[in-house]
Amino acid sequence: LGMASNLTFKGNGELDNGYTVSMVHSMVDNMNAISSSVYTMTMGDLGTIAIHDGSAGPLAAIDNVMPTAYEEADHGMDTGASGGLPGAVGNSENIVVFKKNDLGGSGVNIGIGYSPNVGSGSANDSGNASNTGKGSGYEMAVTASNFGMDGLSLGLGHANINEGSSSAQNDATERTVYAKYAMNNWTFGYQRGVVDLDGATEYVSDIFGISFNINDNMSLSYQNIELEYDVASGTDVTAEYDGISFAYNMGPLAFKVANSDGDNLGGTTGATDENTEVSLSLSF
Repeated sequence: LGMASNLTFKGNGELDNGYTVSMVHSMVDNMNAISSSVYTMTMGDLGTIAIHDGSAGPLAAIDNVMPTAYEEADHGMDTGASGGLPGAVGNSENIVVFKKNDLGGSGVNIGIGYSPNVGSGSANDSGNASNTGKGSGYEMAVTASNFGMDGLSLGLGHANINEGSSSAQNDATERTVYAKYAMNNWTFGYQRGVVDLDGATEYVSDIFGISFNINDNMSLSYQNIELEYDVASGTDVTAEYDGISFAYNMGPLAFKVANSDGDNLGGTTGATDENTEVSLSLSF
């Protein structure tokens, strides 16, 4: 039994040339640290540029976008699938992100992120966070909704990481591609991701999701994640996660339930876990 007690500050303003600026700071439950901060400048038709601290970059934001009524299939597991999904650059605490939506009126959105030191921690305005052994990295994502036909959404992403001279690993690459199709009350989706760490374990993920809107207030979903650990020297293992979610929304009230179970967690044969979560939230 628990209660969320995060504290969030927001602000916005406008420059003389019409550009707008905004900021968001979120503090974690124990109120002793900043969990995420984002400063954004919106430059009209030129797009937006932002500095993220603890917030997902373009590729990390699409590491798993398969349909779900509430939570993803690995939610609450002792060892989730996130460690094997693309988005390591964007998971750095310090990343600069450029986004341009509806490129040329085509409905295509692009995002590019750059981190001078992948995996670095938070730093204040006069600090310099670093992660020993890691170099710089960039990532990009291209997404489109209703692309070519109503209800069809597509996306792809790529990242490259310079592991640095003191690391035992060489450069790493990450990539993902997905497709979703919405038809009447149904949404179907499939996504594949690859995290290729040269000289180390390669992660290959396949995610399938299906959701159904029972009515305007209720939705139900099923999601499956298979994460293959392609071990450089050893036996390959596939972790599998199954999750069912239900959501009911009525005005400011939301009631949600998620049940997930996993096998071979973390690439360890026989490691299992199960999680059930019931959430009640109110919006003010």
